[in-house]
Amino acid sequence: ICLSSFAVLALGAEKLAAWREVQGRPSSGPWLVILHFINTSASLILPSYVVHTNKPDLLVSLLFMLVVLTLSMKLVSFAHVNADLRRLKRGGGSGSSNPLVEEQVAGYPANLSLRNMAYFLCAPTLCYQTCYPRSYRLRKRWLLRRIVELAICVALLAILIEQYIHPALLNSLAPLRELEVPRLLERVLKLSIPVLYFWLIMFYVFFHLWLNILAELTSFGDREFYRAWWNANDIEQYWRLWNMPVHTWLVRHVYFPCLHYTNSRDASIFVVFALSALFHELVIGVPMHLLRGWAFFGIIAQIPLIRITQKMNKLLKNEQAGNIFFWIVFCIFGQPMCILLYMHDYTVNLYT
Repeated sequence: ICLSSFAVLALGAEKLAAWREVQGRPSSGPWLVILHFINTSASLILPSYVVHTNKPDLLVSLLFMLVVLTLSMKLVSFAHVNADLRRLKRGGGSGSSNPLVEEQVAGYPANLSLRNMAYFLCAPTLCYQTCYPRSYRLRKRWLLRRIVELAICVALLAILIEQYIHPALLNSLAPLRELEVPRLLERVLKLSIPVLYFWLIMFYVFFHLWLNILAELTSFGDREFYRAWWNANDIEQYWRLWNMPVHTWLVRHVYFPCLHYTNSRDASIFVVFALSALFHELVIGVPMHLLRGWAFFGIIAQIPLIRITQKMNKLLKNEQAGNIFFWIVFCIFGQPMCILLYMHDYTVNLYT
C-alpha cells in the first residue's frame, strides 16, 4: 500500500501536466522532471532504508527489493512515455504510418486513470503503453498446470539450497578466508553444478511460469519474456535474449536517450551496463547489508567479455566457440564465485 503511493503521485503529476496542456499553459518543464525524479528516487531509496534498518529475513528482503526496483523502473517508463505522448499530441500527431503508434497517441490523456495505472503496475512488463495486446479468455486448466509446476519447482529450489548449495558454501569459507587457491578452485567447481541447476530452474520459475501466470491473470497478450539465450554465440547476444522485459526497458529508456545525447554507441552501452550493475548491486547488497561491489564489477566486466567473445568468433570462424566460452565463464565460474564471495562477507558480517 505504501509503495502504491509513489505510483499515485506519478499519476497525479501527469494529470496536472495534461490539465495544463488543455489550459494552454506550459505542461512540462523543470518542475515536472524534478517532481518525477524525486518521486522515483524516493520509491527506491526509502524502501531500501527500511530494509537496511529493520533487517528482515534475507529471502523476504530480496523479494521485496525486486518489487521495489520493478516499481521504480515502471515509474521511469510511465513518466518518459507520457512526456513523449504529450509532445506528439502537441505537434498534431506522431506523423508515423504505424497505426499502433497513432493508437498510443490518440489514447492520451484518457490513459491517465487509476485503472490504467493499476493495470500497468500488475502487468508483466516494465515499459508503459496506453494500451496493450490482450488475450480474450482465461485458460483455467492451463493456469492450474502452471501453478502446480511452480510449486514443484520452488520445492526443487529449496532442496538444492538446503542439500547441496548451502553445505558447499559453508565448506568453501575456510579456503577463501585462508586464500588456499587449489582448495578454493575445487570448491568453486563443486559448487558450480548445483548453482547452475538452481539458476536454470529459477529462470524457468520466474520467466516461464510466474510471468506467464501473471500474464494469464491480467489477460496480457505479449508473452515474449525471453528468447533462446542458451544458444547465444557471444555475451552480448545473451544479455539481449535472456530477460526481454528488462532489455526492452533499457533499450527504450536508457540506450536510445543516451545515444541521442552522446551520439556514441560505446558510451551508451557503458551507461546501460553501469545502470544494470547498480541495480544488481542494490538488489543483492541491500538485503544482505553489504555493499562490496561484487555484483557491480561482475556486470561491468561483461563489457570486455563481449569484445573477447566477438573477437574469438571472428578468429576461430566458429560461433560455437563463443557459446562454449559463455557457458564456462558465466555459468561454471562466474556465478559460483560471486555467490561464494557474498556468502563469505555475509557470514563474517553476521557473526562479527
